[in-house]
Order: sequence, then structure tokens, then C-alpha cells
Amino acid sequence: MKTPNWIYLKRKSWVISSLILTGVTLYLENTTLAQIVPDNTLGTERSIVAPINPQLDRIDGGATRGTNLFHSFSEFNINDGRTLEFSNSTGIQNIFSRVTGQNPSNLFGTLRVLGDANLFFLNPNGIIFGPNAQLDLRGSFVGSTASSLLFSNGTQFSAKNAQVPPLLTVDVPFPIGLQFEGVPGAIQVQGSNLQTQQGKTLALLGGNVNLEGSYLLSPGGRVELGGIAEVGIVSIEGDSSNLRFSFPDGVLKADVSLSAQSKVDVLAGGGGNITINARNFNLSEESELIAGINNNMGSQGAKAGDITVNASDAILIKPEIESSGTIKKSGRITNIVFPDATGDSGNIFLNSNILELGDGAEINVSTSGKGNAGDIAINTRNDIFLAGGKLINGVSQQAEGNSGDIKIITDSLRLINGGEINASTSGNGNVGEINIRAGSISLDGINSRILNTVSKESNGDTKGINIDTNILSVKKGAEINASTSGIRDAGKITINASNMLLDGDNSKIVSSVSNGATGDSQGIEINTADLSVKNGAEINASTSGRGNSGSVTINADSVSLESRGQNPEKKSGIFTSVSRDAQGNSGEILINTNKLEVKNGAQINASISGKGNSNNIIINARNLISLIGEEEIPQRQDELTGIYASVSENAVGNSGDIRINTDILEVKNSAQINTSMSGLGTLGSIIINAEKEASFDGGSAFIGVRETGNIIEASNDKRDRRIEISTGSLYLNNGAQLSASTLGKGDSGRVVINAQDMISIDGVGRGNKLTESSGVFSAVESQAEGNGGNIEITASSISLKNGAQIRASTAGSGNPGTVVINAQNQLFFDGIASNGQPSGVISLVEATGKPITGQQTARGNIKINARSLSLTNGAEVNVSSLTSQPGFAGNIDITSPSIRLDRGGIKSQTTSGDGGNITLKVQDLLFMRHDSQISTTAGLAPSGGDGGNITIDASKGFIVAVPYENNDITANAYTGNGGRVTIKPKPEGIFGIEERKRETKFTSDITASSQLGIDGVVEIAVPDVDPSQGLTQLPDTPRTVAVNDGCQVSAGQEAVQFFDIGRGGTPPSPDDLLSVDTSLMEWSPFFAETTNSYKLETTNNSLRPDKDIQRKTFTSNLEALSTTQVSSFTAKMSPSCQSR
Repeated sequence: MKTPNWIYLKRKSWVISSLILTGVTLYLENTTLAQIVPDNTLGTERSIVAPINPQLDRIDGGATRGTNLFHSFSEFNINDGRTLEFSNSTGIQNIFSRVTGQNPSNLFGTLRVLGDANLFFLNPNGIIFGPNAQLDLRGSFVGSTASSLLFSNGTQFSAKNAQVPPLLTVDVPFPIGLQFEGVPGAIQVQGSNLQTQQGKTLALLGGNVNLEGSYLLSPGGRVELGGIAEVGIVSIEGDSSNLRFSFPDGVLKADVSLSAQSKVDVLAGGGGNITINARNFNLSEESELIAGINNNMGSQGAKAGDITVNASDAILIKPEIESSGTIKKSGRITNIVFPDATGDSGNIFLNSNILELGDGAEINVSTSGKGNAGDIAINTRNDIFLAGGKLINGVSQQAEGNSGDIKIITDSLRLINGGEINASTSGNGNVGEINIRAGSISLDGINSRILNTVSKESNGDTKGINIDTNILSVKKGAEINASTSGIRDAGKITINASNMLLDGDNSKIVSSVSNGATGDSQGIEINTADLSVKNGAEINASTSGRGNSGSVTINADSVSLESRGQNPEKKSGIFTSVSRDAQGNSGEILINTNKLEVKNGAQINASISGKGNSNNIIINARNLISLIGEEEIPQRQDELTGIYASVSENAVGNSGDIRINTDILEVKNSAQINTSMSGLGTLGSIIINAEKEASFDGGSAFIGVRETGNIIEASNDKRDRRIEISTGSLYLNNGAQLSASTLGKGDSGRVVINAQDMISIDGVGRGNKLTESSGVFSAVESQAEGNGGNIEITASSISLKNGAQIRASTAGSGNPGTVVINAQNQLFFDGIASNGQPSGVISLVEATGKPITGQQTARGNIKINARSLSLTNGAEVNVSSLTSQPGFAGNIDITSPSIRLDRGGIKSQTTSGDGGNITLKVQDLLFMRHDSQISTTAGLAPSGGDGGNITIDASKGFIVAVPYENNDITANAYTGNGGRVTIKPKPEGIFGIEERKRETKFTSDITASSQLGIDGVVEIAVPDVDPSQGLTQLPDTPRTVAVNDGCQVSAGQEAVQFFDIGRGGTPPSPDDLLSVDTSLMEWSPFFAETTNSYKLETTNNSLRPDKDIQRKTFTSNLEALSTTQVSSFTAKMSPSCQSR
């Protein structure tokens, strides 16, 4: 085979470098010293050196045993430019040659074998191949510094114990091993070109084996390099036609190195194996091991051999740095199918304690022709360190075939400075799987990555990435990526890790369909104890082409997502998306964990910006979900911390649901849970099950149609869009909101809340940076077209304070939703916010509101059922229509045994339309004081509209209003007619308020008036009940009753009197004052402070009625009489009273 030109270019330098070798100069100057000296150990069959010409010597003689020929020498050297050839007779298969002297062999010329025999050359002292050394033989060559050859019959051919009878009387079988003793000599190949014929073996087995600027070639054959540093046996496997070697375990090995562009080459049309056995294997300065199917070679079904490196310590493929600072490039190991070749490449197997690939180093199994690439399998006990180095398994551009797998087992895997593990296709074919099992894995820095990809215009699937580790760290722009940019699908990323960290801008785990690609990504699955994603890192499954993005599934004990990277616009989080111009569906985000924390701008986000549907976000957190926003509120809403499912502007598709299941949910500091529609499609829901507690402190949950959004859904596929919260207790504070709204075209969703215990809503935005009240909202905003959704709330107790609201409103075209509240116990609404908004329940048609096309009016209703309702300090239940459009205000329907208003109001009012109706069903008491109002008023503009109706059913209870505190029940109008007030009290059940024609400022009034129209009607319908029914007719004459005589009135005392002071009990004794402990307390709200409770105060003075309380005074007797007999009754004194 012709020697490559690059070999000749280096030989001059190696002649110079060889001068430093001991004894080499003498060989060059005096050829008489370059003798081959046979020894006498073979007796009459000794080797004979026959000079043929000045450049050629031939070795004859030797001991023939069967198909084997034995030679023995005390010195064996070949000078530069000279040739030494072994002769052999027909039938000889193996030539065994040993050197029994004390010097290494310097082979600077050509070593030839006549015939087809294999040549085994042993010199325990060392072997040096010079710059012009060559092998010229048709068999295999084994050069070794072993001390002897071992045979299966127990004999050996020893170079160190040559006096042992050398097998003269037996037929020698094929050897089974090489025996090494002491410290074997080194084998040095310096600038040499050593090659064997097609399919043969070239083996250099010694102590240290060093190739420097050399070329070992065995096309389709086998090259084995190995070193042993102590006593041991290397087994010989196979036979004369297929030599292979097996190194022992537990024996200290020596080093093997290739430098200065050395190459070991077994390329052919098939076959070709390279095996290295060493302690340390060092491949540097662009040196290379290469196998595969060569250009214009191979055939269908052809397969290249494997490259195997076994290093008991380290495999080092990295740049060399000279003392001057010059960096010499790394080497590479390649098993490839060349562009014009046909057939499959072989595998690369690396086994070591440590593997280090420096900058430019490469392990590459690929196909560039027609055929498949093999596998890369790496097993290291300690560490794999890719410091800019690459592991590549791929299908190149224009190639047709599949790439193999990359399989890694190690204790520690580190990728830095662009270190890469890459299984990909740029041609037509599938990509193999990346399987990594490691104690720890660290990817650090930009372009440090694990890739499983289909390149642009390629046609093939990727099988994905599987990682099993204790610790996975992806930092500073590193990535794990399974994607397709061509045709077909990207594989799944599966990670099993005890602990997992993604840290830094652009650090990511990605499964994607790229722009221009057609295919699906298979998504990401992560199983870990602890997952932390922060400082701009992300987990992302997306499509930017034509295909579906995969799902993201995370199973973890705890999940923490946190932004605060150097790039504030780069959000940490978990994302699935369909990008602009893409067509496909985004996958589901499923998180199963004990604890989820999302903070400081981090997000969980499923979005559609192209054409396709967004799947659901499902979070199951056994203990806690915490969403905590930044202290400084971002200007843009899409920068807020939160969980999002959205369809962007100009996109077409459906937003998925957000479903949350946890014990405790907390949403703080402007964090959001948000589903939105800004394109065309349907809107997803937010469904929260927080078994113990849901707390929104300055945070919010929002579903809505944005300004550019348009809800489009088939008539048979109507979605129940809603915020639904089921919890133990719900807290909304500091501007927190639950909101369903539409700013575009389409109905907003419902808000449904079920709380087993309490709902507490308090205040406005934190630090007054937000002017909106805390609350629950359903809204049709200005310019929107659609109906607001209903608000449905069920709880044990509900408190709204300091401007908190439950509000359904419209400022656009459409009805506000209905508000339905059910409280098994108390409803407590108190106060006005600093922005002037009252606490309470509001249904509002704003000034810009109007009916949706095809409807006559825009209005909403309020329905409340509670055990008690308290409205204090400006709190309201209010349905209002401020629009100039004709129509009606909504209705208020309240059912509660007890309703208490203290500076509170129940109101329905319109600007120009008819007032709404108010219906109160009160079983026990309706109590009003301090300017409280029950009012339905029309025509605030002032303009037309009739007053609404007020119906109060208190047939089993009382209506009490403190007089002179301006507590009013009104159904008034301006230009329209007054409304109707119907009150059904129990007999004598109305106190402190009465019907009047007009309201007055200081009295408590019931009115149904109109300023310019006809007054309405006030009807107080006393039940048609005979008050004497069931009573006994009293006698005109008193019966004789045996009683004690009464005491006379003492000086200064008045007659016994009775005062009607309202509720209370009797004293234990007639001589006692009324007791505080036996009195009934005033009604107080469930959530009120102790200082606001009302209680009856007493002193030791005689109890006297307050002048504000209506009273009746009676002279008491102890017997019921008819009124005609009272004046004739004379009290009798008991004797015991005489002294009083």
C-alpha cells in the first residue's frame, strides 16, 4: 500500500529526534555494528544471516516444528535504508523470533517476511522503530517485549531463559500467551510507517508503547497496542489467521500514547478493529484512531469493526501546552462510514478510570455514506471530563442511515467550555439514544450540552435522552436538548436524579420542533427529589414548526423556580409553547411534588403564538404551592411571577386549563395564576383544590379575553370557562384578586368558590401601588363584547373589609354576571378603602356599558343566603346601572335570619333606566342605624326610569331602625314613577322607622317618591291575624287568691313600675337589679374586633329607661284583671313590710 505523503513530510524531523536515542548515532555511522547476531540456543538449527546485497540480508535456518519456525538472536537491529527478510518454507504459518541479549532492538529499516507467515518478534529489552522503519509481510506482525511465548502443552519459547530446551522434539501448537516478567521494555515508534496486509493483525505489546508522528495501518485488520508494567500473561486468542489478545485483570499496566499526528488506521470495505490496553492512554497533537468503511468501499451488509480502549487509569485526549505557551491540538477516535462508502460503521468502546477530552478532542461514530453508524459505549469508574471535547454519533448531510446510541456509565460526568455529547442526523436516518448513568453530572458554560437532534432538511427520528444520576447540574448557558429541525420527531428527554439544578441565563432542558421542521417533540420527564431552576434557566417543550411540542412531566419532592438572572427579560421556569408561525399543539405540563415554589419572576407557562391548542397545566403539590412575586412590581404583566396558559395576539387555538391540587396555596406580591385569550379560540379554566388554605396576598388568579381576543367555539363544544377554588379557607389581601374578564369578543368565565370554613377579603394593593381593591371580580371591560360570568361563592363565613369587593360589572357590550353567595354562618362587610371603594357585593353596569346585540338591557343580579349579614362603615350590597342606555338595574335577593346595617347600604340605582328590585327575607331581625340605606333609585342623571321595588318579608321577625339616625328604606325616582315598598312585618314588629312622603335628613324614613313623576306605593302589610285568638277572657271580678300582703311604699319610693327596654331576661329575685350576665348581647359581626362588640351595661343604681327608647309605664299588680277593675284594687301589705 502506498505510504501517505504526510508521513514522508515528517520523517526528516524524526531522523533528527532519533539522534538522542542511546546507541542510535553509532548505528548510523558504522553499519558493521548494525549486525544481526544469532545465538546458539537452537543448536544445529540456529538462525543464519545471509547477506544478499549491501541493502539486503536474509535470515535462513531456524527450527521448524510443524507450521511454526523458531529463530533466536542475541542482537537484532536493522539500519536505516537496509532490509532484513525472513525466509521460510512452504506451509510455515508462524515465525517466532526472540532476542536473548541485553539490548533493545533498533529497527530503522525494513523488516520483511517471505511468504504468508505471521511474524512474532520478542525482545524483553525494548523495541525501537525509527523514522524509516517499515513492515513488508503478508501475514500478521506481533512486536512484543514479553519474555516468552507460552504454549498449550506447557512449554515456552523464552527470551530470558534461553537454555531451556527449545521445543526440538515435539510438534508445537499455536501459542496461547505472552509471558511478561520484571519490568518489560518499552516499544517506541518514531515517525514510522508500519502496515500489514488487508485483514491482518498489527500488534505492539510491551511495557510503555509510544507512537510519535507514526502511522500504523492494517486495512480491515486489527491493530492492538498494549502495555504491562509487571509480571503477567497476555492471552493469545483466535488462530494464525485471526490474532487477538486479552490482557489480564489485576495486573499493573503500562502506558500507551500517540502524539505528533500519529494515526492508527484500519479503514477498509469492512472489518477493521483497534484495541488499546493500557494504564494511561494519551492521544494528543491531532493523533487519531480511525476505523470504518473507507471511500468507495464497502457493500450492502458490510460492517466495520470496533475501536476498544481499556485503560486501568486514564484516557486522555487533550491539547498539549508547551513551556512556551503554545497549545497543540487534541486527538480523536473515529469510526465512520465515508461519503462514498456503503456499509455500517463499528462501535467505540472506552473503559477506564478517568476519561478526559480537552478542547478539540473528539470521539466520533458516524455515517456519511450509505449505512448505519455504530454505538459509543463509555464506562469509567470515576470521572468523564469533557473540557471542550465532544462525543458525536451522527448521520452526516447527504448520508443515508441511522446513527447509533451513546451509552455512558460513570461516577462523575462533567462538561465545560463547550464540551458536548451529540447524537444527531443531518441526513436521512434516525438518531440513536443517549443513555447516561452517573453518580453526578455537571454541564457548565455556553455550548456545554447534550444533544439528540434532527438537523434542518433531515429526515429521521431521534430516540431521545435518558439520564440516571444522583446530582444533575446545568449552569451558565449549558443545555440538554432533544429537538427536530427536519422531518420526523424529536425524542423524549427522561431524567432520573436525586437532586437537580438548572442555573443561569440560557441554561435549559429543551424538547422542541424548530422553525421549518415537520414533526413532534416527545417532551421531557424529570424524576427527582429536589429540582431547582433559577437565574434565567428553563425547562422547555416547544414547537416553532409544523408539529406538536411534547409534554413536561416532573415528579419531585420539591420544585423551586426562581428568576433574578443577569438578563431580567429571561425568565426561569417551565414552558410549553407553539411559537409564532408554527402549527401544532403544545404539550401538557404535569408537576407532582410535595412543595412547589415559584418566585421573583419565574413562571410556569403554556402558550400559543401560532396555530394550535395549548394543553393543560396540572400541578399536584401534596403540601404547599407558593408563588411569590418580586418586591418591585414589573411594568409588564408578562414579567410577573406566576402560572400562565395563554393564546397570544394573532394566534389561533385554545388555551388549556390550569389545575392545581394542594394542601396550601399562597400567591404573593403580584404573582399570578392566569389563563388568557388574545387571539382566536377558547379560553381555559383555573381550577384550584387547596384542601387547607388558599391565600392571595397581593397576588391574583385571572382568566380573561384580552383586547385582541375573540372567543370562537363550536356550538356543540361549549367550554365552561371558570376560576374554581375549593378550599378550607380563602384569604385575599393587599389588592389580591380573583378575576374573570373580557376585554375583547367573548364571554368572560365564571368564578366559583367553595370554602369549608371562612373567606376573608381585605384591603387594596400593597403599599397603595395598586389602586384596585382586593376581591372577586367578573367584568366586561370597555370596548369588549360579551357577557360577564357569574360569581358563585359558598362558605361557612365570609368577611370583606377595607374596600374589599365581590363585583360583577360591565363597561362594554354585555351583561355583568350574577353574584350568588351562600354562607352557612356570617357575612360581614365592613369599611371603605383609601381609594373610596366600599366593601361589599357589587353588580355594576358602568357608564359605557350597553346591552349585547339582540338583548334589551344590560344588568346583573345579586343573590345572598346567609345565617347573618352585617354591612358596616360604608359597606354595601349594590346593583347599579350608570349607563344612559335604556334598561333595568339588576335585582338583589337576600335571605338571612339577621341583617344588620350600621352605616351600610343595600342599593339598586340607575342613571336613566328603571331601578332594580330588592327582596329581603328576614326571619329574626333587620336592624338599621347610622345613615343606613335600603334603596332602589332610578334616574340619577337626572332622567327617566321608574323606581324599583323593595320587598321585605319579616313576618316572623322585627324591623328596627334607630330613630333620628337617617336610616331609610326608599324606592324613589326622578322623572319616572316611584317604586313600591312592601313590608311584611310581624304584628307590632316595626320600630324606629315609618312611612313618609319624602325623606328627611334626620329621621328614619320609608319612601316611594318621585321628584317629577308619580309617587310610588308604600305598603306595610300586617298579617291578617286576630291578636286575641287563643286568649282567655279575663274576669271582671278578681278571684280570691291567697297571697302575702304587699309592702307599702316607703318614703321617697315610687310605685312599682315596668319598663319595656327591649330584649332581656328577668332578675332572679324581685329585689335584684337586672344582671349583665343574664342580658342578651347586641348583634356583633363574626369577624369584628372585641372592642366593637355591643353589650348591655348596668350599674348599682336603679335601672331607668333611656329617653330614646319608646317606653310604657304601668302600675303593677299581681293578678290579671279586666281594665274596669284596676282602679278598685287596693294593695295589701305584708306585716314584714311595715318597717320598710
